[in-house]
Amino acid sequence: MAVVLALGVVQAAPGVAAAAQSASQGENAAIAARTQAISAEMDRASAAFASVDLRALLSTTDRASMERFEAALAQAEAEASAAARTLSAMPAWPGDSDDDKLVDQTARDAAAFASDIAKLARDLRQMLVALRKGDQGSLKNAAALVQAGSVRLMEGQALGARSRAALLPADSAERQLMLAQAEVLDGMAAIIAYAGNARDEVSTVKRLRLIGVNGRRMVAQTRALTAQARRMDLAALAGEPKDSQLLTLVERSYAINEEFAQSTERCLSALDVAAGKLEAAGGARISLRQDLVPLEREGKVMEQLGAEQMDVAVRIERLG
Repeated sequence: MAVVLALGVVQAAPGVAAAAQSASQGENAAIAARTQAISAEMDRASAAFASVDLRALLSTTDRASMERFEAALAQAEAEASAAARTLSAMPAWPGDSDDDKLVDQTARDAAAFASDIAKLARDLRQMLVALRKGDQGSLKNAAALVQAGSVRLMEGQALGARSRAALLPADSAERQLMLAQAEVLDGMAAIIAYAGNARDEVSTVKRLRLIGVNGRRMVAQTRALTAQARRMDLAALAGEPKDSQLLTLVERSYAINEEFAQSTERCLSALDVAAGKLEAAGGARISLRQDLVPLEREGKVMEQLGAEQMDVAVRIERLG
C-alpha cells in the first residue's frame, strides 16, 4: 500500500507574512539560508525515488520493464546519496534558541532520511537484478521494501513540513499549524508501517495518541496566535483609508487559517479512531486501510485551501 498525502502548504496571513519577510533579514538570514538548503537537498533525495511507481514495480515481470526500473532506482540512489553527503557535511548549527535547535535537528534528520532513501533504492535495484537473473527468492522481501519506501516518503513529507516551519517566526500561527500538519503525516506513516508489519499495535497506539496530544496543542496555539495577529492587522487597517475589498481579503485570509485548523483537527480525530480500533482489537492484527481514506480526503481539502490562500495573499499584496 503506497499512500501519499500532500497536505496543503499554509501561506502566511498578512501580518505574519510581513514578519516572515523580516525574519529572512539580518541575523535570521543565515537560518533562512540553511533551512532552504536543507529543503533543497531533501527534495533532491526524495524526488527521483518518489517518481518510481512502487506498485507497478511489484508486478513487473518482463526484462525490459525491470531494466527501466533498475535505471530509475540507480538514479534515485545516486541523487539521494549525493544529498546525504551534502547534508552530513553541514556543520552543526550553533545557538540554543528554539529556532537554532529546530534547524540543527532538521539537518540531522534530513541526512538520515536521504541515507535511508539511498539504501531503499539500492536494495530494490539489487532485488530486481537478482530477479532478472532468475532468483525468485528475491521476491520475498519485495513487499517489505516497497512498504518501507512508502513509510519513509511519508516521514520525509513530515520532515519537509518541519523544515518549512523553521522559516516562519516562532510566534506565528502558520508555524504552529505547519508543525501540526507534520504530526498528522507522522501519524499516517505509523499506520502504513503497522499495515506492513513494521510496527506492532502497542507502539502504533502509543505513537498515534502522542500525535493527538501534540497536534491539538499546536492547533490551540494556532488559534490563539491567529486571533492576536488578526486584531493587530485590523487595528492597522482601521487607521488607513477605508478599503472594503482589502478588508474582505484580510478577513478571508484569517478564515482560511481557521479552516486549515479545522481540517487538521479532523485528521487528528481520524488518527484517534484508528488508535481506538487497535486498542479494541486486543492485540489481533486488523486492517486500517479504510482509516486512511478520511486523511486522504482532508489532504485534498488542504490543497484547495492552500491554493485559495495563495491567491488571496497575492491579491492583498496588489492592493497593499
